[in-house]
Amino acid sequence: MRPFHHARASAARSGRDWREDLAIHEFIDSTKIAFADLRHRMILHSVDLGGELASRAFPRRPDAREIARNHVVEDLGEDRSLSDWLRHCQLGGLPRPHPSTLPIDEDSLLAGEQHRQGLADREGPAAVLEILRLPLRLAPEYGHHAWCVLCNAFGPSLVRRLLGPPRALPGASGPPVVFDPAWCAEAMIFGIYRAIPEVRSVCAALRASHMKEATNAAHHF
Repeated sequence: MRPFHHARASAARSGRDWREDLAIHEFIDSTKIAFADLRHRMILHSVDLGGELASRAFPRRPDAREIARNHVVEDLGEDRSLSDWLRHCQLGGLPRPHPSTLPIDEDSLLAGEQHRQGLADREGPAAVLEILRLPLRLAPEYGHHAWCVLCNAFGPSLVRRLLGPPRALPGASGPPVVFDPAWCAEAMIFGIYRAIPEVRSVCAALRASHMKEATNAAHHF
């Protein structure tokens, strides 16, 4: 289903004008820009991660999480979680953190960004890292494999969407410095992988049998 069709379905349930919900559905489908294949759904089509990110992207919409959940069910035929997606991946095919970065030291990531950008504290980098590591919190059983769900080429644009454009923050030397959340996300991802993984490299790890299931569900709806 296209975002427009999802919005019409939302309107039928709520009685709202479909245009009120369109932006939420476009957000859930935004990974299609990075990878125009049904497998793009792995990134945001989940009731836990997708719902959480939708609620942050649309903080004035208390129903954003439920709208995202309905979008997932309409496309996939079930309340699929991030763990469900990862369970259907060949884990060895997912982008792996660079061996020199394992185990990943989050404190070092924060300290490195604070120093690199000349920040007085870690508040800005910590907000970025909290987003990038959400998959680990929601699917902890997958360990470092879960990092790549948001630590890829889509991650910086997602961080920009949630945390906004560059802004002035207190600098370590006194004067304010300009902090760019998206640039920070890019640096952290590179720090973990020594590269910026493509979204294709994440979604291509899905097993063919699982994609057949997702494709059939999409055709059904």
